Amino acid sequence: MSVQLAPFGRVVPTSVSIEHVPPSIAHSVQSAPQALQIWGYRSVTDTTAIQLDNGDCAFDVTLPQSVQYCNLKTDLRHPVNIVQLRIMSNHGKLEYTCLYRFRVHGGLA
Repeated sequence: MSVQLAPFGRVVPTSVSIEHVPPSIAHSVQSAPQALQIWGYRSVTDTTAIQLDNGDCAFDVTLPQSVQYCNLKTDLRHPVNIVQLRIMSNHGKLEYTCLYRFRVHGGLA
């Protein structure tokens, strides 16, 4: 999943939030994402992605919060135009992974 940011060339992402249905009402949490990677691109034609996370982004289904945050690298805080979420694994569902909401947080350069 990719998100194009606006205004173009001026957004510096500092964190992302991942949301899944709360465990209290979910039919199953096996479809929730588990290991995640966050990548940035300077434009739609950019072929060189920059990994923005520290390698520790994960969604923990044992926590009561349905919204969880992942802070991004502080040494790579420069504007990007596209933020891409790569879901590397989920909590055991073989057929699919379910994601309720993905948000990018940051500020203007």
